[in-house]
Amino acid sequence: MSNGRRVVLEVCELLCQQENLKATIRESAKGAALVGVTSFLGAIVGGRLGLLAGAALGGAASMAFGSEFKSLVDIIRQDMTEKQREQLAESVRHLFRGIQLTDTVEIMAMLAQNTSLKSSIINGIVGFIQQEMKCSVC
Repeated sequence: MSNGRRVVLEVCELLCQQENLKATIRESAKGAALVGVTSFLGAIVGGRLGLLAGAALGGAASMAFGSEFKSLVDIIRQDMTEKQREQLAESVRHLFRGIQLTDTVEIMAMLAQNTSLKSSIINGIVGFIQQEMKCSVC
């Protein structure tokens, strides 16, 4: 990986860390199936009240086990392949037009003053994570 890409990824990681960005890795299909099954079983056993109890129990279980929060920094470092990291760097790199990508500290200092560019980069990172990793970012 080139030095410019490495610096871009470092900036991405630092921005995600500063903003405390996290992603939810949802398993909504499993959650919906769990609610459906518990509702069905509750209806068979207890009629209308059983249906209500089954749906409530299934919904609570789905919420408890359905989502996992993970920091975007961890996703970038651990879950992305090398190719995905390079794609992220390229998708954000064009926002740095005319900026020498050699020193992470200098770029972070510049971004502290240029909130518009900082927001654009964060939006680029979030968009990439949502599209490529199929995660919801919060």
